[in-house]
Amino acid sequence: AVVERKGDSAERSAVASDRTDTHQGSAAPQAVLLGVLGLVGAAIAIGFGGAAVDDPAAAMAAAAAIKVIHPSEELVADDHYVIIDVRSRAERLAESGFIPSAHHVPLEDITADAAAALAAIHKRRGDGGDKSLPLLMHCRSGRRSYRACEALVAAGYTDVTNLEGGILEWREKGLPATVVTFEDKEAGGSGSGSGGGG
Repeated sequence: AVVERKGDSAERSAVASDRTDTHQGSAAPQAVLLGVLGLVGAAIAIGFGGAAVDDPAAAMAAAAAIKVIHPSEELVADDHYVIIDVRSRAERLAESGFIPSAHHVPLEDITADAAAALAAIHKRRGDGGDKSLPLLMHCRSGRRSYRACEALVAAGYTDVTNLEGGILEWREKGLPATVVTFEDKEAGGSGSGSGGGG
């Protein structure tokens, strides 16, 4: 027969109590860690997409549909794309200038109603609102134009490309840009062509 000393039962109870306390004590830091990771994930979603994505599958489909290119001499010579600048008018008139052939359609117009925002372009081209139109979106660095690409893909456009690096990389590579000088602004002019460097 096993004889249990009076102290054994008390000792086992104390050990069990220590284990429970230890588990409960570690649960709080784990909960805090999970909360922090959740906030980081949300911040990443906001940083790269402008807003947390409600439908991950739709976001993945949009990412797969959006092509990405960098500014190049070949791109300047290629008239395949309809280039759209999504920056504000003030930015276009700033020192960075704008691509001469680019249409101006602000990002907020595209995210509000992409088809309506591009209606004037479709009308000028006489294409009947063709959503297979090859669109090249750009902004200052490529981040906002990517958001515009997402909105266009969601609206049914099928040939959407983002200009990675935006007008900054375009100018850095010395590609043609129109820069509005102070005199142009005073006269209400549209600016003059520039080789991009100066």
